[in-house]
Amino acid sequence: MTLTITKVTSRLDNTPIESGSSTESTIVAIRGIASKANQAIHIYDNDGKTPIFSTTSNKDLSWDSWLNPLDVGEHKFKAKLQGDEEVSNEWVITVLSSNTH
Repeated sequence: MTLTITKVTSRLDNTPIESGSSTESTIVAIRGIASKANQAIHIYDNDGKTPIFSTTSNKDLSWDSWLNPLDVGEHKFKAKLQGDEEVSNEWVITVLSSNTH
């Protein structure tokens, strides 16, 4: 199994946000599957060099995290295992509103 982002949801109404779509919510949850248990996973946005958030994979290899409020515009999320070159798929969303919800 490889590191994968499987779902992004809106805090506004907990609905899934498909990759390539848009949302009114500036706060989203990102979820996925890791290739290793109990591993630090760093979330990156728009090919940034600094992670915007970190979480840890569970023993069942799942991981999730609420991200800090996002700016209006396009966001390209990727996850990376700490100390490993493994990088997830990219998940792209566009935030349409500056309201925090």
